[in-house]
Amino acid sequence: MDMDIFQLFFNNLEERPYNNIYQNINQYANYLENTMQEHKSTTNAKNLIYGMNSG
Repeated sequence: MDMDIFQLFFNNLEERPYNNIYQNINQYANYLENTMQEHKSTTNAKNLIYGMNSG
């Protein structure tokens, strides 16, 4: 991924409908955590699917 993580963070904050920095940071942290959980679930599903097809 070529995008700078700080640029991604600030772009995300700029899109928020309110200017409460504390609330913005908490929502960004929640979004990041949920994205990582989704990635983990997707990876596990792919491993199950490809593991079943390889045997």
